[in-house]
Amino acid sequence: MTHFQKQTEFLGHSGPIYCLSESWENHRFLSAGADKLVAHWDITEKQATPVAKTQTSIYSLQLLKSMDWLLIGQSDGHIAIVDYISRKVLRLIQAHTSGVFRMRFIPSTNQLISTCAKGQVRIWNLPDFTLTYSADLVQGRSRGLAVSTNGSWFATGSADGMVRLFDAKTMDMVAVNRDHLDAVNALCFDLGNQHLYSAGKDAHIHKYQFKSGMLELKERIPAHNYAIYDLLISPKDDLLVSCSMDKTIKIWNPDLGIVTRLDRKNHQGHTHSVNTLLLLESNLLLSAGDDRRIISWSVPK
Repeated sequence: MTHFQKQTEFLGHSGPIYCLSESWENHRFLSAGADKLVAHWDITEKQATPVAKTQTSIYSLQLLKSMDWLLIGQSDGHIAIVDYISRKVLRLIQAHTSGVFRMRFIPSTNQLISTCAKGQVRIWNLPDFTLTYSADLVQGRSRGLAVSTNGSWFATGSADGMVRLFDAKTMDMVAVNRDHLDAVNALCFDLGNQHLYSAGKDAHIHKYQFKSGMLELKERIPAHNYAIYDLLISPKDDLLVSCSMDKTIKIWNPDLGIVTRLDRKNHQGHTHSVNTLLLLESNLLLSAGDDRRIISWSVPK
């Protein structure tokens, strides 16, 4: 059995936490959520300093180190561009008309992808933030978004249960799979770009074989009791992590065999829905959710 040990809790947010992000500094990370505050945490000191305060709740964060930018996706559809060195807001862009659930950067094309609560996917050229692509995928939320590690592909997951695969260079939709029974909330590619994992409101995780722009469903498991909100894969491709509205975090092997479960009863875990995950410096797993807490877990080597 692989043992994950609870390390500490980071307390300070006054509302549910919806997103975690790496920092521009070592041994630090970012968090944000319903209290409209972006906090910059020191892992050792367990203290936070404010980076930005917004007018509405924050759903997503995207760090762009090459530009010294932090992008803040908000519930009213705005994306704020913050210079994280000066802590100044450079621009406030009305990117969508509803909450910006996900943002992902494509380094190979220097573009940003964003998805929202009304089913839109949009692609922006950086650094000028000109809109280069926009599509209304579904009448409902588009929460799931992932970019392949080589930057050639991206996938979206939406309220209609669809996983859609796009060519990042041509922006053509090359595959559509409807294997989930309800909304797809989370997606991640493995590091070798051989598999895509999806999860959502039906509490299942799906594993797709990914090759030449095609998706073939290889495995499907009932993974949690309620909706799954986030997925991530370890740097060695040997562990998949999921978190859920059922208050638990689960660790899986690449073939979706259960490794361990982190819960309140046995591990002093979360008391409410777990919304977001972050793997920091390969050996620390961070989780956060509606209980306003961030918990760090040691990752076995």
